[in-house]
Amino acid sequence: AELGWWLSVVEGPDPLLGSRALDPARDTQATVEDLWTTLPAEATRALLTDVPAAFRGGVNDGLLAALALAVTAWRRSRGADDSSTLIRLEGHGRQEEAVPGADLSRTVGWFTTVFPVRLDVGDVDLDEVFEGGP
Repeated sequence: AELGWWLSVVEGPDPLLGSRALDPARDTQATVEDLWTTLPAEATRALLTDVPAAFRGGVNDGLLAALALAVTAWRRSRGADDSSTLIRLEGHGRQEEAVPGADLSRTVGWFTTVFPVRLDVGDVDLDEVFEGGP
């Protein structure tokens, strides 16, 4: 019954993030580069408390919004004017409320789910967003 909705999620553009598509034979652990950054305590506090409270959501909602904005800004800086980002989101699947009456207390492990999500910032003014505007 949900097939049409799920197909609509993956319809649309999905531009490359690099100069070529990933190649499993070439893109291996040996070719990975790491980038480390540290988030200041005040920004971490805001991410964990203020953002979820302000938008009545969870920490992941703020992180996904930031990802959508960052990818859109990155693409625009390279001449690609696409406001949506298609990702695969993973869930641990242990939400008992998903199946009424379920009792997962005697189970071990995760029930991992992976599903497509299209993040779309639309025609938002990125300069205004990154300056802290409304």
